[in-house]
Parts: sequence; C-alpha cells; structure tokens
Amino acid sequence: MKDFVEANGNFAVELFKLQLQDNSGKNVISFSIGAEMALALILLGSDKETADEIRKALHFWRWPETVTPTDGPHSGTECDIPGGFHSQFKRILTILNQHSKYHMLKIGGRIYGSKAEDFLEHYKKCVKEIYNSDFENVDFKNAAVEARQKMNSWVESETNGAIKEFFPPHSIDQSTSLILLNTTSFQGRWKFPFNPRNTYRGVFWNCQDQSIYVDMMTQRGRFNTANIPSPSMQVVQLPYVDDILYMYIFLPENRLSTDEVPRYRDEILRPLVRPYAGVVGPGFLLMHNNARPHVAGVCQQFLQDEGIDAMDWPTRSPDLNPIEHIWDIMSRSIHQRHIAPDCPGVGGCFSPGVGGDSSGDHPPPHQEHAKAL
Repeated sequence: MKDFVEANGNFAVELFKLQLQDNSGKNVISFSIGAEMALALILLGSDKETADEIRKALHFWRWPETVTPTDGPHSGTECDIPGGFHSQFKRILTILNQHSKYHMLKIGGRIYGSKAEDFLEHYKKCVKEIYNSDFENVDFKNAAVEARQKMNSWVESETNGAIKEFFPPHSIDQSTSLILLNTTSFQGRWKFPFNPRNTYRGVFWNCQDQSIYVDMMTQRGRFNTANIPSPSMQVVQLPYVDDILYMYIFLPENRLSTDEVPRYRDEILRPLVRPYAGVVGPGFLLMHNNARPHVAGVCQQFLQDEGIDAMDWPTRSPDLNPIEHIWDIMSRSIHQRHIAPDCPGVGGCFSPGVGGDSSGDHPPPHQEHAKAL
C-alpha cells in the first residue's frame, strides 16, 4: 500500500503541474483520483505498449506485472495479481466509500461502450468487481442522441441534479467507441467549524486579473502549512472530523508580495484609518479599491475587528475616487500652457547641457511642465 500511495501522490502532483501550465493565471480544482481511475479502467483492458505507457503515467511501472483481462486468471485471482495496482486501487476505493457519521464520500463510475465494438465479458466483470463501475452497451453509430441523453441522465442522477446536460448537443457522434464517466459527491464536517458571524464580503480572484465579491468564511487558529518551491506556493491543511480526510488549499505566492499586506495594515490602516474612523464615529465608510493588500484576508479581518465598514468595490469599475480625476485635469491643463518663463540674465533658465533653448524664450514642453509642478 505504501508504494501505491507514493505513486498516487506523484501522479497527483504531476497532474496538478500540468493543469497549472494549461490554465496559467486561473484557479484550478484538481481531481486526481478521477483521472487516475479513468486511466486505470483503460489499463485494465490494455496490454503491451499501451499498458506500458499508462503504467508510466501512473508512476508504477516498476511494480510487478498487472494482469489484464486478456491474460486470464492468475494465481487464483480473476482480475489482478495479489498486491497489484488494481487490487490496491480497489482497497483505496473501499476505504474512501466507507460510511461515516461525520462525512459522506461517494465515488462512482460508469462505462458506455459502442455496440459496434466487441468488449470482452471478462473485462466488464472486472470493471464491476474492482471499480464498482457498470458497463453499458449503447448505439453511438445509429442513436447518438439517445446515448447522449442517457449519459446526461446518469450524471444528473449521480450528482443529485447539480450537473445537467454534461454532454452538450453534437458532442457525441457515430465515431465514438468508448466513454468513461466518474463522479464524486462529498459532504463533511470541519474539525474546527467556521463561525457564521465571522463571514464577510471579500474579493475572490477567479483568475490573474479578474475578481468578484463573495462571502468569505474566516477563523483564527493553528493549522499545518507547507511551502512548495516550484511552482512557488503555500499549502494549508484544513482537517475534517476524525482526521481521516483533509482539504488542501494551494495558494500561489506570486499573487502578492509577503511585505505588502502587513505594511498596508501596519502603516495605513492601524495608524491612520483607525483613529480617523474613531473621530468621525458611526457612519464612517472606508473607500479603497481591489488592490491586493486591500482585499487580503488579514486586512479584511483587521477592519472587521475594528468595526470599520468598507465600500464594496466592483471588479471592473471606473475610478470613482475624485482626486484621481483632479490630478488628470491638472496635468492636462499644465501641458496646454505655454508661458514664457521670467528668467533674467544671460543664458536663460536652462543651461546648454540639459537640451533646452539657451535663449530662454521657448523651453521644451517637458521642462516647462517640470518647472510648473
């Protein structure tokens, strides 16, 4: 089991890195066991070069040879050798699907194979025995629409109506031979529950340059953390009851400088905003924008603890701060002015070395702007 867990972890990390490369600047939800299960189901019916490539992708090519349905029974087993990859995968699925009063985790799968293909009965049996997945023959060639509707109905049923029309129209055609589906449903209880009173509106970055306001749960406590050097990110572990299951949150460190957040809190909010809010009294409303230090959890928590309300700021809005517009108007007005400087004496206002007109009558516009400012 130790080898399987290590291989599973290596596969999950490699898959996550590939997802980051393909979704640069976006948030990623990685479901490695679903991808691993799909590859395992294909491996179950593969041999030779195809099987070798899948074993390599799953990081267990050094293990003893795994029996495929074409090999037949081996050492008294029908689908895998004792301790083989499929046997250990079955054990993991059995553990994950165990009933608990504190959480519900259900992993299911189903395979739809074309009636035009000849799938071995032994393969269908092993799919059910090891992965608890049903195999169903459908007519992709002559009834693709009906097959798509049937698969969508299964997905909708397995997700309690949360996912509908998983396969859009025209996504299935007569060339389809095999479709593997798996779903995961999970409900759990936090070991350290979040207090609903500590929920506040905050900015969630749904990609590198776009954000939305959402309700964010917050709490203070001691949690296990780790740092990954490449790609650079921090990992936070949130345990569920019984310490059997955990949620891992990966936070890319290039989103925000580690110095910006505490500086904004310690040099702006605490010494300036807090006293001013106290003088103004009830009704004070802080206006700042979606700059990352402004919306960081530690700064939002500080404002909440101090009872300071902040204005909700749209994700992509015109700059509502009037001072920015005033500076713009002043800058434009200064650029339009052409006032001859009053600089008595020979040589004018500018020395020859700075590229100005030595007569002093027509200084370069950028130097006039600098003098006026």
